Amino acid sequence: MKADACVGPWQQEVSLKSDALQILFRRRVKALEYKGWQIDKDRLNRVFTGRKACAVPSPARQIVSSWAIETIPTVEVEERGPEPERV
Repeated sequence: MKADACVGPWQQEVSLKSDALQILFRRRVKALEYKGWQIDKDRLNRVFTGRKACAVPSPARQIVSSWAIETIPTVEVEERGPEPERV
């Protein structure tokens, strides 16, 4: 079973003080997704898996285009709600 299939709305979970690290991690992930850094898993699997190498996205890759290896595809940010809570 894929891990993604078991994921539900994490905001509905009961949290304890000891869960602070996981909560901060999830908030950070949401903030990065909001900024356009969410990996396009479907395209990554379809285009790159088993066929091509790809590199981790970084701000420098948006400035310079002469990289030898393509960057991991990210999801286009179309509509944005309010910015997620900062970590």
